[in-house]
Amino acid sequence: IVANFLLAVTIFFVAVERTSARRAFLLMLFFALNPGLVYDTVIYGQSDSTYALPMLLAAVLILRRRVALGWATAALAALVKPQAIALLPVLGAWTLFQEKPARWVAGATALAATVAIAFVPLQIGHPLGFFLWVYGSFARRYSQASAGAFNLHALLGGWRLDDRTQVFVGISYFTLGTLLTLATYGFVAWLIWRAREPCHTMFAAFVALLGFFLFAPRMHSRYAYAALVFLAPLALDAPQVSAMLAVLSATFLVNLVFTMRAANDFPFDRASGQLDWIAICCALANLAVFTGAVAWATRPALTPRSPRLPRPKPLQDSGPLADRRRST
Repeated sequence: IVANFLLAVTIFFVAVERTSARRAFLLMLFFALNPGLVYDTVIYGQSDSTYALPMLLAAVLILRRRVALGWATAALAALVKPQAIALLPVLGAWTLFQEKPARWVAGATALAATVAIAFVPLQIGHPLGFFLWVYGSFARRYSQASAGAFNLHALLGGWRLDDRTQVFVGISYFTLGTLLTLATYGFVAWLIWRAREPCHTMFAAFVALLGFFLFAPRMHSRYAYAALVFLAPLALDAPQVSAMLAVLSATFLVNLVFTMRAANDFPFDRASGQLDWIAICCALANLAVFTGAVAWATRPALTPRSPRLPRPKPLQDSGPLADRRRST
């Protein structure tokens, strides 16, 4: 709950730099009163805000060119929960495209130093490689194609199925998810390369986090939390973005309710072998949001500005009527 409060305050100060205080306060409420995010913390009792907070702070710091401090904060986010690693390629692409090599070294040093300082006390009494073993255990905890997420894998029938199961001939859920996730990050890297403003990079981060939730294997329903956090400060940029936030918030809430209250067989009906229609609709809605986000991110307004052509001079006429217009 404390992390939720700090996230709301951070969203307000991020938004107030590019809009009025009234609109920034409204954007803060979009996060603080979001039913899905409130349900995740208060009812489900999960701690997703504790890693989403340093994720957002890391992005803000790096976009403000506080590279070393930003990467230290990003390392902290990944140490709190491994799902925060989904943001690191985005921050890495921005640092690579926007900063000088000396800043690359500073960021990498801060990342390594933070991990070392935080993990050294836990390393005592354990063999070398304990850090990698811990992270590997998290990755192996949910070996399903979809571990409760209404994403592409659930739509294809991979709800609670082992991710080594073949979804197509010769292609497993794990392979398909990995390829689609890599393609998403390649697209996001292109978005960051052409971005002109920090808000464009923030939206690219949202696309990456949503794509990670939709396409990566072993996703739980809660892992869309960070995507909503990065979208909230941008929700009033356009009606299309507001609609994305509304739809994703609704599907996130439904996904959490289903995962928390349902048995392992729900919403997959073992008898008929079909997904529940609510799960299908939510998964399709999430994919529609991702498609809309891709279309919005590639709109012409984000292309590099072309040289402005001189405005043509108005035609000059003569006579009493022209004199009257000019005098007016």
